[in-house]
Amino acid sequence: MSRPSLDELVELDRQVSGTNRRRLLKLLRAQQPFWSVLGETGLRGFVSARPGSRAIQIGPCAADDVAGPILFRHAFARYAGQTVLIDLPCAHDAAIHLAEQHGLSRQRTLLRMTRGQPVCERIEWLWASFGPEKG
Repeated sequence: MSRPSLDELVELDRQVSGTNRRRLLKLLRAQQPFWSVLGETGLRGFVSARPGSRAIQIGPCAADDVAGPILFRHAFARYAGQTVLIDLPCAHDAAIHLAEQHGLSRQRTLLRMTRGQPVCERIEWLWASFGPEKG
């Protein structure tokens, strides 16, 4: 695992989320660890986690289908034995299946709301969100 640069995070996140969230990522990166998987062509994915009031919140996690499982397994191993929460897109079957294999179960369903033009995310690359309050 390596620590990605801010520019790498921003570019991959922009490709996945359809928005430029540089300010948010810069703030989060200064406050919490980010781990990444690099490939021959650059950043293949990243994951982070932060302490919450009652659990570790895993996310964001943006990655291709190879890096996503590697990053999930890394986060699950790092926080083994602790209470964790992870917000997964309902349409991302691979992320849901892997989380369930590690003993996680559905606790809530969140509805994505937008104002104005809808944002088109690449759900197959969005393994976990920041949390409902951050997107």
